[in-house]
Amino acid sequence: FEKIETLTFTGLNPNHEMESVTACINLWCSLETSSAARLNFAKKTLLLAENLWMNEQNYTQAVELFKKALTIPNIDDQPIVTKNLENTFFRLHKRALDEDRIVENFHILNALKALKLNYINLYDHQEKMKLIEDASYFFARHLYEKAYERASFLLMLEPENLSANRLL
Repeated sequence: FEKIETLTFTGLNPNHEMESVTACINLWCSLETSSAARLNFAKKTLLLAENLWMNEQNYTQAVELFKKALTIPNIDDQPIVTKNLENTFFRLHKRALDEDRIVENFHILNALKALKLNYINLYDHQEKMKLIEDASYFFARHLYEKAYERASFLLMLEPENLSANRLL
């Protein structure tokens, strides 16, 4: 079992087809019955997906691996993996904010929807206010692309936001 687990992670790079990776994970899961091993493998899969997200900006494959990680543990351990995944997205969100990676925020929201985690509220009122302030600032300085990104993102969060609608 350890060899399959090791092969799955040491041989993986962002250019692998997800079908091959999924097949390896499915094989491992079909052979492994230990709850602890399955939980550990799910956590490793989450880390691999986070690495694809952060270091490779391979959002599509990362989301597929996040989805797969949710299927690995036994039913009793699924809440643990879900909580780890939620924490992962809080980290990704914080990093995107700290590094002013507004486009990554679009990917984060789409990933949360794809993973059915859209109940997570990553963006508080202050962050939304900062988005509109930044959009207005960039618009006033004729930096229209940056203004558009922020206003568009705010509209994803709040489709009825009048300030963001006016900027677009």
